[in-house]
Order: sequence, then C-alpha cells, then structure tokens
Amino acid sequence: MSERFPHPVLATLRHNGTRYAPDDPDRNIVELTDREAMPLKRLKVVGESLASEPASDPAATEQPAAPSGEGREQAIAAAIASLNPETDFTQAGTPKVKAVELAAGFDVTADEVASLWEAAKSAE
Repeated sequence: MSERFPHPVLATLRHNGTRYAPDDPDRNIVELTDREAMPLKRLKVVGESLASEPASDPAATEQPAAPSGEGREQAIAAAIASLNPETDFTQAGTPKVKAVELAAGFDVTADEVASLWEAAKSAE
C-alpha cells in the first residue's frame, strides 16, 4: 500500500466522502498518496506535500505512464464506478471527463468515458 502524505488544501474538494476546504481549520489538510495528489497538484487543488522534500529529479515528479488496452478500460471503468453521482456527473447524467481523469489518475477522452459509461449502463 502506498504511503499517504499531508497536503494543504488550496481549493474545496471531496475525498473519500469528506469535504476539505482551505478555510476550514479542521479540514484544510488532506492525506493523499503520490498518485492521488499528482492530478490535484496540477489543477492547484492541493499544494506540495508537507511531509517530504521536493524531488530534485524532474523525472521523479512525472506522472506514471497510463495503462493501455484492457487494463486502461478497467481502470477507467473503476474510476467511473467510484464517482459521486451528486457532483461528478453532468445534468444529462453522464460522468464528467475531468472527474474520471482525477479518479483514474491519467488523461482520458470523452469518447472513452462515453463508451465505458454506455457499457456499464447496459450491464445493469
């Protein structure tokens, strides 16, 4: 299991069912794995870890390669399944691409999301 490190909250977010906000003194630090923190740091939702030194090697901060093939589809499907229906879906009832990217930890296309969402709905 990956270690979790505290990160300052720069913008309101929900993680594991808990709301975090920069102006909430009880919930202005969120503990995340490096994989969870990476896309949130890029979006400036959380800051750098408070518990570790910044990496001196630029390659150490690069996002790991996204999965491909069936593993990619499984990762995207799992990300869709983990979304909050109240905040991570459009008014039309489809998953937001950005929410899927944050949950998956890598970039996805709207076509991938739509295709896997349709497959999930037809499997119900």
